[in-house]
Amino acid sequence: MKKQAESKSLIKFPCKFPIKVLGRDEANFYLATEMILSKHAQNIPENSMKKNSSKQGNYTALTCIVNVNSQIELNQIYADLSKNNHILYVL
Repeated sequence: MKKQAESKSLIKFPCKFPIKVLGRDEANFYLATEMILSKHAQNIPENSMKKNSSKQGNYTALTCIVNVNSQIELNQIYADLSKNNHILYVL
């Protein structure tokens, strides 16, 4: 019974899901984010990626709307983003 409750997801797949990625405002940060998302067959149109810079411009938060087909795919995207040295946080 416990496994059945754990396997239920509150997210209905496939769906568009926002992922926020934070890092230093450097070219490597943007490149790493794009490469990881493209690895997961994510083509992110520019109008679906929002950029917010910190007050002093040292850090940037990217909000990327990604198309995900399953919880497993979403977990893999989060794991790959979290492992990268140019990415500080993933929400």
